[in-house]
Parts: sequence; structure tokens; C-alpha cells
Amino acid sequence: MMRRIKDILGINRRAYERQKKILAAGDALALRELAADTETQPEILYFLAEKGDDTARLSAAKNLSTPVQAAEFLSRDKSVDVRLALAERLVKLLPDLSLDKHAQLYAYVVAALKTLAEDEVVAIRTALATTLKDYAKAPPAVVSRLARDVERAVSEPILQACVALPDDVMLDILAQHPAPWVIEAIAGRKTLTMTLTSAVVASQNDTAVQILLDNEGALFATGILESLIEEARTKNEWQKPIALRRELTVDLVRQLIGFAETAVLNVLNLRRDFEPAQRETIGAIVKRRLIYVQKPAAEETPLQKVERFAKEGQLSADLISD
Repeated sequence: MMRRIKDILGINRRAYERQKKILAAGDALALRELAADTETQPEILYFLAEKGDDTARLSAAKNLSTPVQAAEFLSRDKSVDVRLALAERLVKLLPDLSLDKHAQLYAYVVAALKTLAEDEVVAIRTALATTLKDYAKAPPAVVSRLARDVERAVSEPILQACVALPDDVMLDILAQHPAPWVIEAIAGRKTLTMTLTSAVVASQNDTAVQILLDNEGALFATGILESLIEEARTKNEWQKPIALRRELTVDLVRQLIGFAETAVLNVLNLRRDFEPAQRETIGAIVKRRLIYVQKPAAEETPLQKVERFAKEGQLSADLISD
């Protein structure tokens, strides 16, 4: 076993000496091949990443054997291609880096990503955002910076999909009166807390509210939903999605039934996710409402309608309550 280890070390030593000679000779083509070879020694790759020509630095940036420490200066490389290649490589490294076991390496990666997130080239920031939006363990500091980017192509993917984006950052963004598309991007996220949902509603962006109502992952506080039901009196397009919200209570259903269109009443009547007693109550309210709206008379005032129902023997306590 010891002989085998010595043999391996001997080969590595010989390879290292050979690589140093290539480095000393300075032949451009040989150096580029060295920068692309995963068997090249780390310290030589580090040197090539910093001192090589454009092609060598690009190869070193892509090379998985290049020390992560080189990311510090590669993230500021003069070549856009080198910075793009580095961004791609660093993002791929993230899932394998444990903050506990690889704290120092993780710090190098995050520092380089933060630099790239502020790169003057939009294409680099866009590439970073498009990739990081799907990483649950993306560094919060990096995605927070991307989420605030003025370029829509950069910030929108993060606002829409990145689960690593902290809620307090989104709340701060919403508080700054952002462009409508920013609010709508947040409204369409896969999950939203009640606090975030309330902040989107407070923006008074009707399109964003419509997106929220259609979003099964958005959570609504009872008070917020109640206020939206009241607004739905004049915004008919909100009625059906509200009728399908799982947060609806019987009291909120009663409020909605008081003015909802017939199609929406049928939606409420067909829901089976309420408790049996609740379904019975809702069904009875819907039935009374359908009777009420299906028996109109020309130019009939509310008082005349009440009198007519009384004459027909249909003016029950429940109907009056409705």
C-alpha cells in the first residue's frame, strides 16, 4: 500500500514539475491547454486564472480544479466571457457547499457572487438571476441585491420564484412604491404569507390582486378578504376567484352571496370542502338568493320587492337576514 501511495505521489510530483516547466516556457497554446486540464495543479491554475491570456483565464474559470479562492479576482476580470463562465461555475458549486463544513469556501463563493450581482453588464446579472431563482439555498444577500435590480430581466425571475429571497426584502420593495410589474411578480409567487399578501393588496394594484386571488399559494387574512369582497361589488371579475378561496368563512360567504352573480352562486353551492353543516347553511343561503334574484319585477323598488315576498309568503326571518 505504501509503495502504491509513493508511486502516486511520485507521478504527481513529476506532473507538477512538468507543468511548472510549461508555465516557465510561456508558450500560449500550451498554457491554454494547461488551464483547461483538470489534472493541472491548483496553484498553477490559480496563477493562470490571474495572469493568463483571455483564453487561458476563461478555461481556468471553467475548470473545476481551479481553487475557489481565484473567484475573488475572476469576478472582476476584464473579460465578460470570463465573468459569465465564473458565474455559471459558482452557481453549480452552491448545492455541494455546506455552510458548516465548507464555511471558508462558501464565503469565497458568496463574495464573488455578490460582486457579479453588481456587474455593470446586464447579461451577467441576468444569467445569475435566471439560474439562482431555482436554488433554494441561494445566498440571501445575493438574491436580495438581484431582486432590487432596476432591470426587469434581472429582478423579475428572483421576485417571482426565488424561495431564498427574504420576506422582509420583498416588504421593503413593496413599500417603495415600485413599478406595477414588480408588485405583480411578487403576487404570482408560489407561496405568500399573509403579511406579503396584505402588502400587495395595500398597493392598490388591481391586476396584482387578481393574480393573488387566483394564486392558491397566497394566504389571506380574514379582514383583507372581507375588504376585497366589498370591492368585488363593483369588480365582477374578482367574484369567482373569491368564491373559490379556501379561507372563506360562512360569514364571508353570506357577504359575497348578497350581491354575487348567478354563476358565482353556483360555484359556492358546488364547493365540497366546507363542513357538512356549513355546506347546508351555504346551500340554503344560495337557494334563497337565487329565488330573490330570479323573481324580479319591472321597475320594482327594494320596498316593493319586500312587500311582494310578504304577499307570497316567502318573507322568512332568514331571507330578511340575507
